[in-house]
Amino acid sequence: GGGRNQVDPRFVSLFSVFNVTFPSEESLFHIYFSLLDGHTKPFDKSIRDLCRPITEATMELYKRIVRDLPPTPSKFHYIFNLRDLSRIYHGLFITVPDRFDV
Repeated sequence: GGGRNQVDPRFVSLFSVFNVTFPSEESLFHIYFSLLDGHTKPFDKSIRDLCRPITEATMELYKRIVRDLPPTPSKFHYIFNLRDLSRIYHGLFITVPDRFDV
């Protein structure tokens, strides 16, 4: 059932608990901008100059989605998190310089 069962203290002593706070907006921006900026080093300068605006736009999109589309009881599986943001950047990281005509 759903009762509270006592857990053996010897078993619990094998585990550790870590509290990791969510990164600030500045930290998130720095992380994603640095990754994208590093990936675009071999690209033309006109492409590299887009790193900051792309990162600003994705951070703004992330903030708006988290604020305006919270999970509800009927749609509890609609949770947008950093994994989804990382998927956006993964798509950007599969680009190669020779595919851009500049």
